[in-house]
Amino acid sequence: MKLPRKFTDNLGSNEVVLQVLKSFSIFAKPNYLILTNLRLIFFDERWVGYELRSMPFQKILEVRAERGIFFWGSVFVKSEEVVKGSEDLKTELGAGIRPQPHVTYVIRRVSRRLVEPFLDGTANVVNQIAVEPVSIKKKAGWFGKASWQYEKPEEFVTRSQPMPSQVAGQMDPLVSLKLAFARGDISEDEYRRRLAVLRES
Repeated sequence: MKLPRKFTDNLGSNEVVLQVLKSFSIFAKPNYLILTNLRLIFFDERWVGYELRSMPFQKILEVRAERGIFFWGSVFVKSEEVVKGSEDLKTELGAGIRPQPHVTYVIRRVSRRLVEPFLDGTANVVNQIAVEPVSIKKKAGWFGKASWQYEKPEEFVTRSQPMPSQVAGQMDPLVSLKLAFARGDISEDEYRRRLAVLRES
């Protein structure tokens, strides 16, 4: 997919585009949600100017996606960024405090067949830097309708450098194990058992 020049000019020298979601629109310019090896990027192309918001993986609280019955899907990304002005809106509710609203980026009317690969790709990249893997919860419905969600663990510890995804032409066993767990192919008990075996080898 060809990306707008306004976007590609903002990529880093070592940044690689991995997945792209593009909204469908007849009259307005499309929106993009772009996964790179370094971050998620929300890009709003306009007839005059543009908006680009960068979300490092460490700053993402939640990714949620929905796939409709026919053509379209939607993806929602909640970041740690707080809505501007909400710092002064904290009010006491009984013994608690009303939480500050976080910024959520939404892209709608994207091709339904690209939704699941985009979430899988995002989890894959995040798990390259996460010490503990991030898993995706999937809920299937009738006629191909489905939803996905993953939330960042409360203690999200990352490596300073991504793990190498390939060694001598083969995927690293630890990466492969993490992806299997993230996809739900194995249970948590099986994941921990295999992880212990890998650490002993």
